[in-house]
Amino acid sequence: IGGLAIQGAAVFESSFSPTFQDFLTRRLNESHGLEFESVPLDFNQNFEFVSSGGVDFIFSNPAAYTCMAVEFNLQTVASLINYRKGNALGKFAGVIFTRQDSPFQTFDDLRTANVEAVSISGLGAMQLQQAELLSQGLNIMTDVPRLTFAFNQNKIVQDVELGLADVGFVRTDLIDRNVANNLTKWEYFRVIGQIPDSDFPFARSTAFTPEWPIGALPHVTDEVKELVASSLMALDRFSPDPELSEPAIAGNFASWSTPMNYFGLLDMLQSIEYYDQSSKKCLRSSDEYEAIKCPAGFVKKARDKVFCEDCRTGYSCLCSPCAKLRDPEYVLKASLSSTAWMGNVDVGQVNNETIVASSCERMSVCGQVFTGQKLRWVLLDQIGTASRLAINAPLVTSVSIRTSVDGPWLSTDVRNITIEDADTQEYSLEYEAQGSGTQVIQVDINGQPAALSPVVLEVRPPPLRQIDCPPGRQPDFDGVCTACAPGTASAGGGAPCRPCDPGTSQPLAEQSNCEACAVGTFQESPASLHCELCPPGYSSRGKIGSLVCSACDPGQEAPNNGSERCSLCPRGFYSEEEGSSHCVQCNGGKGTTEQGVTDPGLCICLPGEFLADASESNVPSALGGQCVPCLEGLVCPGGNGPPLQKAGYWVDTAGHGHSAYRCRDKWQCPEGPLGWCSDGREGRACNNCKEWHRQGTQGRCKPCEGVDVLPAMLLLLATVLTGGVLLSFVHTNAARQRLGQVTVFLTAGQIILMLQLMAAMRNLDLQWTGPALYVIEFLDIFAFDVDFLNIGCVVSNDGAVLTFAMQLLAYPVFAALLMLVWVCISRLGLEVTWNDVVNMNGLALLTLYMTLTINSLLPLQCIANPNGTFSMQTQPGVICFQSDEHWALMFMCVLGILMYPVAILTVALRATIMYPSYISSGKGLLIVNRYRFLFERFRASRYFYGVSYLLRNTLLALIPVAVASFPTVQVVLLAAVLLAGMLVQIRTWPWRTQVANVTDMLFSTAVVLFLVVAGPILSSESAQDRQAYAGFLSWSFTMLLAFAFLTLFVTIALFLW
Repeated sequence: IGGLAIQGAAVFESSFSPTFQDFLTRRLNESHGLEFESVPLDFNQNFEFVSSGGVDFIFSNPAAYTCMAVEFNLQTVASLINYRKGNALGKFAGVIFTRQDSPFQTFDDLRTANVEAVSISGLGAMQLQQAELLSQGLNIMTDVPRLTFAFNQNKIVQDVELGLADVGFVRTDLIDRNVANNLTKWEYFRVIGQIPDSDFPFARSTAFTPEWPIGALPHVTDEVKELVASSLMALDRFSPDPELSEPAIAGNFASWSTPMNYFGLLDMLQSIEYYDQSSKKCLRSSDEYEAIKCPAGFVKKARDKVFCEDCRTGYSCLCSPCAKLRDPEYVLKASLSSTAWMGNVDVGQVNNETIVASSCERMSVCGQVFTGQKLRWVLLDQIGTASRLAINAPLVTSVSIRTSVDGPWLSTDVRNITIEDADTQEYSLEYEAQGSGTQVIQVDINGQPAALSPVVLEVRPPPLRQIDCPPGRQPDFDGVCTACAPGTASAGGGAPCRPCDPGTSQPLAEQSNCEACAVGTFQESPASLHCELCPPGYSSRGKIGSLVCSACDPGQEAPNNGSERCSLCPRGFYSEEEGSSHCVQCNGGKGTTEQGVTDPGLCICLPGEFLADASESNVPSALGGQCVPCLEGLVCPGGNGPPLQKAGYWVDTAGHGHSAYRCRDKWQCPEGPLGWCSDGREGRACNNCKEWHRQGTQGRCKPCEGVDVLPAMLLLLATVLTGGVLLSFVHTNAARQRLGQVTVFLTAGQIILMLQLMAAMRNLDLQWTGPALYVIEFLDIFAFDVDFLNIGCVVSNDGAVLTFAMQLLAYPVFAALLMLVWVCISRLGLEVTWNDVVNMNGLALLTLYMTLTINSLLPLQCIANPNGTFSMQTQPGVICFQSDEHWALMFMCVLGILMYPVAILTVALRATIMYPSYISSGKGLLIVNRYRFLFERFRASRYFYGVSYLLRNTLLALIPVAVASFPTVQVVLLAAVLLAGMLVQIRTWPWRTQVANVTDMLFSTAVVLFLVVAGPILSSESAQDRQAYAGFLSWSFTMLLAFAFLTLFVTIALFLW
């Protein structure tokens, strides 16, 4: 085991041989046959023994060890835990100290101090202090007048105490050990730059470093490494076993620990330039000269000049190792040489206006001379060869000068001169100024640009004696006026012929000026005869005197030669690149939203069009990838994406193409992606609610809840109560009924008929808003719209067949309940005859005749879809005459027609025809009493009006079916039938009471007025116009209902109260 003996071999042997030699041999010899020997080494021997493999383990200071670990691939085995002043310490630092009475207080004061350290390899007594001072801007190797290496830290303490050194560097606990040995006292000293640290027992001036390590060389086996490590870590100063405590006491340490991290020291060594990262090598203790790094502006003296001559024996001393270079090191100057001028040059003016500087600085104007004038450039070396050799400065081997940026390098002549009794050299070059303008003079020394280079020289044409020449001519060197050549011009007098500048031209000789290039032309060369036309794709941007034509920006074009300006690509065209002569047309019929488009990706289908797909069934293959007009039922906002589904339409996305179907309203099929339905809806045209869903507001379907079966139960109860009221009414003898009661019942019947007509009109193509939306929901009852019963919450799916069946069976169910009421009343002993039951059913059938007829014809009420098919207006998901579902509905439709309009009209027509014969027969009154529901409402002389009334209502029911796809025609026909019926009513005045006749006329008039207003709005093709009048129509529709109920309330108030 080699160990760094910084205090001498004897001290090392006494301190660490008990551990490294005696203890390890005793512990591992008998069990493993290992024998250990401790070898004291100095700093240089450290590296020699490790590099040669002369030891198996090395114990050294952390910095030297880290260098060896990197260079020779050592592996750390353990780290020392020192014992100082009763403390077990795994780290130490450096101390910068001076005598208590010295004037040195701060780090900066060290610039005038004689400093003493142990050596350049000393970590706690040199390197830590050097790194700390360097971070404060002080280089201890060059910035102090004297740096002494004592090679022993105890000597450093003694020298500072005796005044042989101003400042000393030692590790943190060294002064305390000297004090403990009565060699000195702390009162003699003062720490400079002390770092306050209550957790560390010693004064310090630097950062910490880990304690000394022991490491194994690569050839040592892992088993031996582990044995040594475990044995060292077993040592304990406080162990009761002398075998384990005595080595620690002898070495003045507490114990050993697992290896600490030492590679952070590489950064410190690299900062003080002791470690070379590229070669992975550190300076050795003897490399004192190599450790000297002079700052900028200084050079390191020769090896025999840096060490002090008066250094004491056993010490090494550095005295001002860096020499400052003479400032400036080189001086460049120019001087004039004799010039023989010829021609009409004005020599006097040349001499007066020539300026040369005595010293030229970098990037400065060194002189102002004239073309043809001779100069002498001189570079003065202010140090000289002899002085450079003395201070180890680089020698000047060559000086070259270049008089233009791209000119040749010219060698100089060297001459020895003497300045201030010092021998030196100057390097000169004879030179004749050429050309005109600003010239850059460059100087190279030893093949490298000089710090003072480049400099600037202003060269002008020599002034000529004044000779007055006419415009277009110039004086030559002999004073004769000569004509300016084409491509040049002169203003006359003594002005020379100057070449036309770029951007101008002159095709003629003997001209006074050059002409600026016209718009659309350019000229980039001087002395030009003509300007060139801008090529296609380029323009002069509307300017004259262009040197070059500018390329058209992307999104622009210039199709012709000589374009003054580039024009923006028109809509539908684009240009991606600069300099385009023509814009490219967007393919596929696409367009652009603006001019000057630069990206073909901005070619899109314009609003009102969409990008067709050749795979779509309703798109011809030739139009694939083309923009085509928007189809009915679609919304085309523009762009290359798919179209949207228009509100009120549903587009089938299952197949190819855009197959659009009309929906019930815009709420169930909102505008959005193709095939989109309102929440909770599904199926073609969003016809059905999802399973276990019920109708909600604004076209949505909501999940069923427990209370959703309540409407069906309430309807059942209302039906029973209504049956009881009707039985009571029909059971009353007509002769005993008060006219007030009759008037109220007749008015109520007229209102119910009006409500049925309004229910039929709710399907008109109008945008209902405001309170009309609630009126529409209320009228669903009078149209037998079973959706309000929440059938989807009774059965899982309320399809079209089930819905239509329930509408047809609504009255049979009512009749059955009526029979049940009759049976119950009869059981209670009340006298209700069969004629009463027949009259009650007849009254109900006549009252609801229009709704029953309309509902029977619903499968025939088909409207056209944009895709060419027809679907039911009330069930838009059912395709008319093409689907099995519609044929089932048609079968039920025929049954419904036979059940209701045919049967009712047949019975009413037969009874009306037979009425006179019934009256004249013996049983006439009995028969007529059975048909009270038909005749009792009218005057006896107008018994036939019941059939006329039914025929009018039949026509009103047929109109929405016959012209389902033509709402405007519906309005006209409805108004016409109502007017005709009203004329008949006014002419016959059929109702039993005057009030009933008046109310019938008023109701018909009100509905006709509404239809007259709605007709023009329905005929408008502008959706905006319809939207504008939507509120007015909705309020008008609401007022119809309000007028009807107001009339009923007035009638009740007048005739019953």
